[in-house]
Amino acid sequence: MNDMTRQSGHIGKLLLLATICVPGAVAAQVGRQRVIKPPDDAARFVVIPLRAPDRKASVEATDALRDKVTEEFDMQRDKFYVLSKQNTCAVLEAAGFACDTAANSTTAKLLAQQLRADEYLEGTLTRTAAGVALDARMVLTRNNSLYQPLPRAEGKNYDQAAQRVAKSLRDARKQLAGYKSCELAINTGKNAEAIPAARAAIAAYPNSTIGRLCLAQAILNTKGPNDSIIAITRKVLEIDAKNAPALELIADAYIGNKMEDSAVVAMTNLLAANPGDARTIQKVVEFLGTVKRPAIAIPIMDRALADNPGDPALTRLSWLILLQAKDYKKAAAAGEQLIKTDTAAADSTFFFRLATAYAVDSQPQKAAEAAARGVAKFPRNGTLLALQGRLLRQAGQTAQALLVLQQAVRINPKLERGWLSIAQAQFELGQTDSGFVSLKQALANGEDKEIVGQSALVEGNKWYKAAAALKPSVAADSLARRQAYQKAVTILMRADSVATSANTKFLLGVSAFQVGDASVRENVGAKSCELAKLAQDSFITAQTDLPAGASGGDANTKQIAGQLLGAIGQYSGAVDGQVKKFCK
Repeated sequence: MNDMTRQSGHIGKLLLLATICVPGAVAAQVGRQRVIKPPDDAARFVVIPLRAPDRKASVEATDALRDKVTEEFDMQRDKFYVLSKQNTCAVLEAAGFACDTAANSTTAKLLAQQLRADEYLEGTLTRTAAGVALDARMVLTRNNSLYQPLPRAEGKNYDQAAQRVAKSLRDARKQLAGYKSCELAINTGKNAEAIPAARAAIAAYPNSTIGRLCLAQAILNTKGPNDSIIAITRKVLEIDAKNAPALELIADAYIGNKMEDSAVVAMTNLLAANPGDARTIQKVVEFLGTVKRPAIAIPIMDRALADNPGDPALTRLSWLILLQAKDYKKAAAAGEQLIKTDTAAADSTFFFRLATAYAVDSQPQKAAEAAARGVAKFPRNGTLLALQGRLLRQAGQTAQALLVLQQAVRINPKLERGWLSIAQAQFELGQTDSGFVSLKQALANGEDKEIVGQSALVEGNKWYKAAAALKPSVAADSLARRQAYQKAVTILMRADSVATSANTKFLLGVSAFQVGDASVRENVGAKSCELAKLAQDSFITAQTDLPAGASGGDANTKQIAGQLLGAIGQYSGAVDGQVKKFCK
């Protein structure tokens, strides 16, 4: 059993004790100690075992701190009761913890709840060149996000540092009367009354964080100005930069003031302060997706991950932010890390995004591997199959790509770009007729007509360019050029039948003119009726499609169309003569 599993079990016992353990049961575990009954209205207070370099230091420093706090407050006069070490140990040991276990925030709260403490003190001990230092805070048991950091206390030994913490605690507690009045007013809907109560708490303790949080909440509830909330919570963050309630309040106020960059910083710091909180994660993700300021969030996320290595929630958010920032190299690395820390994150969308990140980052091999991993896990996902097919095609594996793409549209015939990708693969494999059939399937399954027309035009333009590249230096070359233009005419007619466009008609008209021109010239020696008819039909096609193509073109296109139409007029007599002479 690892430490995390063991600790989870102990926390579970604490939760159970909170429901079944009664003060008498705890007293029985304490033993035959002399019990001092505190005043009924005394605040109950517990000192949580400190985090320290080692257990011995934790025990000794915690004991010193408990003793100094007990000495600082008179139980009867101050109405303040510090729970004994025996009380604390009894509950910890009943839950399976050692008495000297330094508690995390969850355990500390459960321990305080079990001991019916109103507040508790938690902190960290560090060694310094001059002795020791204590960083402590007073926490409200009912809501451990509400706490008051105390000034760092340094001393030559534990007693000196603890004495300074105890005096700081006395000062900090001066705010509690005003804070409790503020909280009560808010809970009973009397927000206007809460404001002066909160200000009284701040006056009693100028570094008050919980008084300021109550004040900011009251102003928010009364629809007060965002500027006031920002000013109040900024002061809290000066005292405690990771104060989660302050970060949330200031982020909302920034959003209200349309200060989006500042809100991004606050939101991302909020997540760093609460890396495992599901509500916080959802709120931050939704916000960052709305404002699209990932570049600001990335360095904050990097720091949060450095402080919380392997945290699944932070890793997932980092992955999404990097994708939004289009930092695909880092995004791909974050994605791979994510599925190591959280295997449940590896859904079909994850693999699609991961493969796309690799592809955009010019890592085609890794992109194909990521898509293949997704297909292996989700073999009936048409979107992943289509992506894998496109990546295989980009890698030059066109025949294999075609098979995968055909499988994708069998699963989902209406898959976006599915039939288009099939047509492109078929054109590349020389399956021209099949390619145009697939383009018609694309239209039948709801694909955008303009996009389909563009694909058809690309194929037609390929054949047009191939014909235009041939130079008629000898008779054999002239024949090849005429046949190439004839092929271009056939393909462009297919393209025009799938989805007509001005560009397609222009190329069709130019190609038809070239066929007619070559036929007339060739027929001077061949004296063929077939060539004469071909020239005649080609010029008719050119006369039909050139004007339609020119109507949607630029000045250069219109000039070319006009020149070719003029040339056809000059050819008409020769063509008619050849038809009369050779077609008897």
